[in-house]
Amino acid sequence: MKAVACLRLVHIAGGGGVMAALIGPDGAMSPISGCVAKMAVVSDGTHAAQVLVLAPPKELLASDMTDYDWPRRWNRLRVYYGPDESAERANTSERVERTLAQGLIEHVRGARPSVVTAILKEAFGKKLAVWHEIQKTRRMDAEAVNKLEVLEVRDLEDEERERLLTMVPEAWKAVVGGSRNMIDNDVEDQQSTLADARSLWKEPTFAAGLCLGAIVSGVCTAGLFFHLYGLPESCHVLEPSIKPPNSSITRHNSVDICKEATCKLRWPNIDDVTTLISESELAALRVPMDVCKKAYKFVEGWSPSSNKLEPRKLVTEDGRSNTILTTKMMPATTDGWRKLNWGRCFEGGGKVVCSNENDKLAACYNFGYPFRYDCPIMWEAVAHYVKPYQCSLQCNSPEILRFNVSESEELRLSRLATEVAGSIPGIDAHGLSHEQLQKLGRKVGELIAVNETCSPWVSRPAPYRAYVALPGCGCTSAEFSCMVNTPSYGQIYWGSIVDMYTQEEMLAQYYTPFKRADHVVTDCGFKCFQPVSDMTEQLLEYWKDNGLP
Repeated sequence: MKAVACLRLVHIAGGGGVMAALIGPDGAMSPISGCVAKMAVVSDGTHAAQVLVLAPPKELLASDMTDYDWPRRWNRLRVYYGPDESAERANTSERVERTLAQGLIEHVRGARPSVVTAILKEAFGKKLAVWHEIQKTRRMDAEAVNKLEVLEVRDLEDEERERLLTMVPEAWKAVVGGSRNMIDNDVEDQQSTLADARSLWKEPTFAAGLCLGAIVSGVCTAGLFFHLYGLPESCHVLEPSIKPPNSSITRHNSVDICKEATCKLRWPNIDDVTTLISESELAALRVPMDVCKKAYKFVEGWSPSSNKLEPRKLVTEDGRSNTILTTKMMPATTDGWRKLNWGRCFEGGGKVVCSNENDKLAACYNFGYPFRYDCPIMWEAVAHYVKPYQCSLQCNSPEILRFNVSESEELRLSRLATEVAGSIPGIDAHGLSHEQLQKLGRKVGELIAVNETCSPWVSRPAPYRAYVALPGCGCTSAEFSCMVNTPSYGQIYWGSIVDMYTQEEMLAQYYTPFKRADHVVTDCGFKCFQPVSDMTEQLLEYWKDNGLP
């Protein structure tokens, strides 16, 4: 048996200790005041179950959940059985339930027998002594305990919450019911909390993930990817508090349990680009052909010796001289981006410009600002879905264009128009001309502003970890950017990514250097734009006054 280290060892009255969040220092069950209720998806590698979790907000995270020390973080848990579960589905949930129980038993050894009994009774609805199935399968399922993984943690659905309120112990009901809405603290409270959060940056942080199997077998953790720091001990849901007026936002943290008792990992996995961006999402980022043709002219037949971005000057058809930062064409392999340095595109994102084997233009796709996908995601997606022969990277033009804005700002205004204004009932942005979109987007831009409390810029010893949003820090529009130490080019500016109706920890999922080997994220900045109180009314008035359809 390997030595157990790096876990929270709770010393209990009378000596000894247990390694679980369920036991308090006095040896009794830990309190649940200040906890929130979430639904976790737990898998043993073959089967999966949904598990109700009660835990302090700082022990939950909105990121990759495959490496996660649940006994150390969850104050209560209970496997959830849906109202219409098939017998097959129930059997798979029961298998995971038994495995969870075995893992939990290992972590509460040393606690008072009465406390252990109470924990198991609350978690699984039965006492260990009469749980014949677990007694019979305990040795047989020992290997399954080592494979336990938390695939995801998400918010409770309303139907689940109502059902759980009829099932859980009375002491749990305030937490389960109270996690329905975000608590919006005032600015003063948020500033105080942010100060507390920043003070925690000075503490030693974990490094790279703690697998459940490794925990149960006694292997030490090195950490988590995004860790939640300094949240107030109050119950609230960690999701954007600002949503489109019609509440049609796609839930980033929803999860589906597959029919064959397996779970699809919904959080992005950088080893599988299809979890980061779908083919249809890639198609939506395709650059219009007239713009793409102009971009291709800068690299057509150009073969410098360097792989770096270099200024390329051309005279356009209208006689204007135009200079663009671009790389030469490179083979469009999945990892081809590693040979390129796009750091100088920091002013406003860029394009992946590709051609086929006959050196004919194939297509161009936007990367980075003002979209949520960084350069490597877009390069890998194009290589995977489109399969061009070769591609280059090209920065968007910083020059002021026809609408008195730069190329990247023109793209941002279009997004503000369609995704912010267009989410308001009564505004249909899809039928607008490009000029009308620009004007509408500019109006939205006038009605949103950076909330400084929700917009930290943190310079600290590597590695950086993303903040989790404070109450009231949901963003109508948000921008995330970092400096990154890379194996090929040293420290570079990785670029900015942007999304609507999001928060830092949600947007940072698409900032892939966090999870790439040999890449270390250092200084990062986050801008959270929030609307004026009457933005909806002002936009509806603008829509009406301008006679828009």
